[in-house]
Amino acid sequence: MSRYRAEDVLAPCRDWARHRPIVAREARTISRPSALLCAVFGLCAAVTVAALASPAFSAHCGVQTSPDGLRVMANRDIGNERWAITQHPSGVVTGNVFRSDNETPAFISCQPAEIANQYRCMGGDGCLADTSGSGAPRAVSVEPANGLLLANKNVGNERWAITENDDGSITGNVFGAEGDAPVFVFCEPNGTPDGFTCFGADSCVAEPCGSDFALLGDVTLPADFLAPPTDCADEYDVIGEAVELPDDLFLPESCLSTCGNGVRETGEGCDGDDDALCPGQCSDACACPGNGEIEIFVDAGSALDAGWTGTVHGLPFQRGARITGDLTNCDGQDDTLCDFRGDIGSSCSGDASRACTRDNQCDGAGQCVLQYFGPPLPLSVGGVPACILIRFTTDAVGTYDLESGDMDFSLGLNALAHLTLGGSDPCPVCDCGVNDLQDCEIGDVGTCGGRSCTVEGTGAYGPTSLDCVPSASSNVTGNGIQLVFDHVTTDTLAFPSSQTCTASAYQDFSCWCDGQPQPNRCGLACDGGSNDAGDCSNDAECPGGSCVPLCRQIDGAPTGDGECIAGPLVQTCAGSPQTSCTDSGDCPTGTGPCVSRNESCFPDPLVLEGVPGTTTSQLVASGCVPSAGGAMDQVAGLPGPATLTLPSTVTVTSCGDGIANGAREECDGADDASCPGMCGADCTCASTCGNDTIELGEQCDGLSDATCPGACAPAGSADACTCPATCGDGFLSAGEQCDPGGLGGSPAPSDANCPGLCLPGSCECQAPAAPQCGNQTLDSGETCEFPAMGCGLLEFCLFCSECISLIDLFPIPF
Repeated sequence: MSRYRAEDVLAPCRDWARHRPIVAREARTISRPSALLCAVFGLCAAVTVAALASPAFSAHCGVQTSPDGLRVMANRDIGNERWAITQHPSGVVTGNVFRSDNETPAFISCQPAEIANQYRCMGGDGCLADTSGSGAPRAVSVEPANGLLLANKNVGNERWAITENDDGSITGNVFGAEGDAPVFVFCEPNGTPDGFTCFGADSCVAEPCGSDFALLGDVTLPADFLAPPTDCADEYDVIGEAVELPDDLFLPESCLSTCGNGVRETGEGCDGDDDALCPGQCSDACACPGNGEIEIFVDAGSALDAGWTGTVHGLPFQRGARITGDLTNCDGQDDTLCDFRGDIGSSCSGDASRACTRDNQCDGAGQCVLQYFGPPLPLSVGGVPACILIRFTTDAVGTYDLESGDMDFSLGLNALAHLTLGGSDPCPVCDCGVNDLQDCEIGDVGTCGGRSCTVEGTGAYGPTSLDCVPSASSNVTGNGIQLVFDHVTTDTLAFPSSQTCTASAYQDFSCWCDGQPQPNRCGLACDGGSNDAGDCSNDAECPGGSCVPLCRQIDGAPTGDGECIAGPLVQTCAGSPQTSCTDSGDCPTGTGPCVSRNESCFPDPLVLEGVPGTTTSQLVASGCVPSAGGAMDQVAGLPGPATLTLPSTVTVTSCGDGIANGAREECDGADDASCPGMCGADCTCASTCGNDTIELGEQCDGLSDATCPGACAPAGSADACTCPATCGDGFLSAGEQCDPGGLGGSPAPSDANCPGLCLPGSCECQAPAAPQCGNQTLDSGETCEFPAMGCGLLEFCLFCSECISLIDLFPIPF
């Protein structure tokens, strides 16, 4: 009889919602594919394996879709158990339940009932086995309803929970012994005996999932690797006829965590008293103090490719775009794998936990503070000059390895496109005063339109700056185009197409993204056979091959760069492939001549190769871009896939390197000018209120009271070593919501709670001015401004509250 205990499963099922996390996240990279393959398949010379026991648990949650789009995998920490389960195309749920009491994990099989979210579930213990091929003890079970083979095994310090599916593919999870976030694995037969091609991925943090699996390689399994012992007589017990599972069980947003609930969850370094990683130092943002800081500076050669038409491919970011963040939970010696968090997402000034891109998303929480991925980006797309503003919508969250430079993090972007018809420059130029604007350097001071500016980025169309942005009235993308990348990584990414295209003429072909009508706009050509790459109109003209809209990797180009073998042809500038032209005069200086080339496209599978490094690296990412509506969809080819390629210079500053060079370092060892002889191990000055010496963070101290003679608050008081609140001193004192600082910015304001809205004299945050519809200014609280400011192409602003399509107002009769 099975030792599977129904009560162990039903209790967490009934109480699942209580344990479900709600807000932030974390990503971990699979950085060593060779070790990964050695571990999962036991193909190592020697593997030391302990007794089959549950790994160390911490609160984690993960969801991922297999690259073929057929199955959804999930793992959950529920009470004292961890569930690693797969939902199959039929709706059947199978997998493992790990217990914290070190008992052998149990297997579960649930069949959908007639009522939504209810299942008929059975559980079994499996049979222990030892194969000569792997040398590692494991538990194996044949799931009774569909004959799927379930297995789990310990290899080294990892626990592998995998399923052999009815189509021969393998799906599952890998759990680390140190409580790291689990990763997912997917393998499919490659046509050789017992051979598989395998991919790995972290948890998906936003739909669509399945695009972020990294290619691990080909392996050959021992013939008996997944076979149960011949004497296995595993029995399954019925757990319940109506086990109810939550409707968001397999949705990535169900794995978001809640800062402030007292439980350290995915993406958090700590939470209140759950602060083992940094006792007593947990911040309100559920983060431990940083061990260091990192800056990722985008160099020349970057590219954004978006959409299936190929028109919006090869778009370079301005040199100077950057991503910055903190490194935590590593010591740089015994533990070099750091958590990376870039606090860069656009958010509300009064509530940093609320993401936004517009002020009306911050009702009651101040204004939307926008964070930009570099300065304005000048382009020519399809022959039309455009200026792109790219905002960060989420913080960057992931990992960085101090030793190898391996990096992996999630990133959300929002792009606004502004048409600049009638002008010679797609974006306003920050003129640094030299004859050739290409000689301007980042940091140079210049002018644009009579205003002063500082050069923040350089590129083919000259220097640009956020001091010089295009008019909001020229925006043709409404609230912007969303770009969500689950993994910006130095690993190799594989993104195969996995779903049927939606256009009727292309339903025999595979596409990458939901709602994508066709894979590309390539002409038909033979794929394989004796007429390979030759023009065709049907398969009969391709002996031994097939007639397809053929896209192939360009020889000698970076992986992921494809071209349409049979056309169409397009004209672009030789030195600026993203710039369309009709003659060489259309090309920016130094980027001509105007040449013809085959249209760009995405090869399938779409493979991108990152390059790790501690000083220079190449980051890559892939994902899907949703519909932007109207003409933008037709020009760019949306919905459709998107990729990033970011050659970067990486600069890491860390506490302990003897240089006070980090933004949050007050000192570092002997570099202690801010507090001579008083630099703490955490690179902050160990100020002592009461020693009659004004130190960092103090306004006064005992006899050193020139700032407020006789009025310095004594040591031990609530406002120790501070002067009475004085509005205008730039020091946020008790009773003040903010401080506007002095005239001309000296002293500087302390107005983070309400930037630019601090009232002089009272040091209170003033409410934003009431919006005035019709004043040609996009006021706080307005979605758009009459007639079309903030709206997309062929849209009209209605009552400053919504953008509506002119086609909807004035439909074209057919």
